[in-house]
Amino acid sequence: MMQENKNKNRKKIVLIDCLNTYIRSMFNVPISRGDGTYIGGVYGTLNSIFHIINALDPYRVIVLWDGRYCNNKRRDVYKSYKSGRNIKGLFESIRKLRGMTDIEEVQKNYKMQLELIRRCLDQMGIGQILNVSYIEADDMAGIIYRYTENDDDTSLILYSADADWKQLISEKNYLYHPMKKRLIGKEELGIHPQNISLTKCILGDPSDNIDGIKGVGEKTLYKLIPQLLIWDKKVDIDEFVETCELNKEDKELSPHRKELLDKIIKEKEDLKKKYKVIEQPSNLINLDASSQVLRQYNAIVEEIDYQAYIRNLPNLRLFLMRNGVCGAKRFESLRRRLLQYYSK
Repeated sequence: MMQENKNKNRKKIVLIDCLNTYIRSMFNVPISRGDGTYIGGVYGTLNSIFHIINALDPYRVIVLWDGRYCNNKRRDVYKSYKSGRNIKGLFESIRKLRGMTDIEEVQKNYKMQLELIRRCLDQMGIGQILNVSYIEADDMAGIIYRYTENDDDTSLILYSADADWKQLISEKNYLYHPMKKRLIGKEELGIHPQNISLTKCILGDPSDNIDGIKGVGEKTLYKLIPQLLIWDKKVDIDEFVETCELNKEDKELSPHRKELLDKIIKEKEDLKKKYKVIEQPSNLINLDASSQVLRQYNAIVEEIDYQAYIRNLPNLRLFLMRNGVCGAKRFESLRRRLLQYYSK
């Protein structure tokens, strides 16, 4: 009961993985302006943000944007990291889905919608952390996680479809699943959140182009190292491999499972590289980037006078309607949610 009361009294800070949300919206929201310009990316992203405001009544919503060259530091450690991601392939998929003429049209539309989202959020008073080079949105979330870890008055709600964000779940932090539309807490994971990186090192992660160890699937992994399901603390690769060596000495273990444990043990150095790029909060982030993120975070979380934004609502209405983001009826719903947010 005491823990429930603590959770209720904490200030909820929502951290939104905005590029992840935007790209999902590009594929899932088939809305265009009257002139035929595709606008579903903006519509879907803003709709997600206002759904969160309505569902969770947070103290602050903070939108996180990947910085320039955000993959470079991880590629320095693990060269193939996200190398399979092809922006041209993404644009071609969008072109076919939205019936656009060519890749150049898609690229122009993609950039236009991104800029429009940022302008909308600026006018609405929704905080954004951006222009921090060499780090990803989940790195920003990791920096804020570490900063607020011992702040018993703050609870983070993480909004992303990226499984890496699950590592930042804790006793007081939750992930809001965009598709399931509900909070996921530590008790649902079945494994300590910050040991999720260990499993990804072994199983691999196709979305980030990280190879797994052949022959080891999720069920097999938990049979080989059942400690993964009972560890209640963060475990590093050295401790993990030592456990594999101890488990290998089990006389009842089959030759096949001993062989799989041998594979894991022999991959120790490669596992360390993978772990370094998957782990959150990341230790690859330099002090300057962390300082930039926290300066922006604190500026957003500090008390803001929302009177200026309330007075600007008529201008916001015109701005959104001129850009085809919403009509008069939808703006009324949006206005109510903004006023709900400003009241915090």
